[in-house]
Amino acid sequence: MSATTKLDPRARLRAARNATHKTRSRVACLVQALAASALLAVPARPAGAVDRDFDPVVLEGSDLVSFWGVPTTNIVGFAWVGSGWNQIPIQIDEKDIVDFATVYGDSSPSGFTFLTYTDTGTFTGPDADPSFDADDELVFMARDAGLEATTTQHPSDVVPNTGVELQLTDPLTFDVAYVYLFESGSLPPDAGKAPMSY
Repeated sequence: MSATTKLDPRARLRAARNATHKTRSRVACLVQALAASALLAVPARPAGAVDRDFDPVVLEGSDLVSFWGVPTTNIVGFAWVGSGWNQIPIQIDEKDIVDFATVYGDSSPSGFTFLTYTDTGTFTGPDADPSFDADDELVFMARDAGLEATTTQHPSDVVPNTGVELQLTDPLTFDVAYVYLFESGSLPPDAGKAPMSY
């Protein structure tokens, strides 16, 4: 035997209004909390940077011919901030053509190959060409870009006459910013900062 209770229609309407109000309040609090945390998480942009706080810029090695053959640990990035150079973190992801079976740890070739990321800590193994080449990728964050350089002086600790200017244009706002790449034998590519963690 079951019992049912009938609610007065006005009581139902009040209950629905109260539930809706509580849900709206919870959603509003959640949005405010997310907005506050987003404001705290956004790093300050240097002058001239495009308004893309979380967007990476990925360049194919085929676009950076002047760095082919350079050890991947010797390529560094800089932004001009109006009063001087600021080293920015860059990351180079090496890629190579490997057999499908290799990726799964099988030493018997399948005969099918593809271009993929390489890593000494995986079955894929290291890139056959450890220097920067056409199929590698160079990555940096758009927010790290700066102004167009107004100096002919290169940053300290880079190889003279190796600079390449990269002009970035935001396709939505048409804001323009610049990054400069150089060869260096002494500076770390990550500029002493870890741009990504896994």
